[in-house]
Amino acid sequence: MLWPFKMLTECATADPLPLKMQPTDKKISINEFQKGNFAAHGHIDFSVEGNVIVSVVSGPFNLEAIQALAKARRAVAEQWTYAGRRGAIAVFNNSILMSPEALTAYEDGLRSHFSKPSLTVALAWVVGTEVEGRELMLKHFERIFAGVSIEWKAFEDLESARTWIQEKVS
Repeated sequence: MLWPFKMLTECATADPLPLKMQPTDKKISINEFQKGNFAAHGHIDFSVEGNVIVSVVSGPFNLEAIQALAKARRAVAEQWTYAGRRGAIAVFNNSILMSPEALTAYEDGLRSHFSKPSLTVALAWVVGTEVEGRELMLKHFERIFAGVSIEWKAFEDLESARTWIQEKVS
């Protein structure tokens, strides 16, 4: 079965994913959770498809975007009914840069989210060489993910990421 997630097939680095998943129609965006005096900079859309969450991510990001991400992450977790081992793939476009305040909020939110027992066992990020801030930010994220209870790995291409994530959730 070809993965019908339209947004992924629209990404420059993406192609249809032939994974064993049942797609859902419900998509969640951080835009649904953004509140405050300042607009969120950056965009993240989530789709749950069987045992994998797919997010299409486009930065750069400010604090408001990361605060909305924390709320969206909780909403996705609450709506996800898959009972087995889970994984996630994030496909980055444009930029992975974020302000220092946003990076701190991301780390705090990630630690909080994974401090509770979780069926999510692995997270694959697709960050092509064309994504702004790749080298700088991946160093920060390597440090951050080393301190949480989920396997994380960054890839330059979607094919490698999907192979790795399927090994982890099988």
